[in-house]
Amino acid sequence: MKITLKNVKHMPSMSQETECFTATVYVDGKKFCTVENGGHGGDTHSRDADYDLVHELMLKVNPNAVRSWNDVDKDEKHEWPYADNWHTFHSMTSASVFEIMVGEALSSFLFEKDIKNDLRHRFVCIKANSTDNDASLNLYAKKQFGNLDIEQIKQKIEIHMEHEVEIINGWDMADIRAAYELDAAA
Repeated sequence: MKITLKNVKHMPSMSQETECFTATVYVDGKKFCTVENGGHGGDTHSRDADYDLVHELMLKVNPNAVRSWNDVDKDEKHEWPYADNWHTFHSMTSASVFEIMVGEALSSFLFEKDIKNDLRHRFVCIKANSTDNDASLNLYAKKQFGNLDIEQIKQKIEIHMEHEVEIINGWDMADIRAAYELDAAA
């Protein structure tokens, strides 16, 4: 099951303890509901979600999901830091699993939005033939190169970096995202 967001209105200036946003949730490409979070640390909630259907879908993600907090296994130990995907196996409400998945979809949306902003305003470069250990990204403002063609731009960047480079702006978005994730992990 894939949860994606469309019609996202993110308000960073209103975000305090949580992200302030509204969005339309799509499950496997089909419109599911709208969600919102006021950015004050409260839950992300929906006024039009069918919570019986939410529960049914979240059981596919977490077979231990329950409908009510009263049904959560209080004896289960939750150790910090949580493991990756901990929401897929711990006893918790299906609404909480759904909220976590919407939060992950929002993080993914915002990450990709930032990447697209970089690509629009900057040349994003990586050392040619780099390995995972030296795959850091370097960004150069497009306006500094004026009317130069891409080969002239590449030459100027290679002189500056003292290394052969690859400009990744033309790559497939999945590959660009992977390069950003690798850079962030370094």
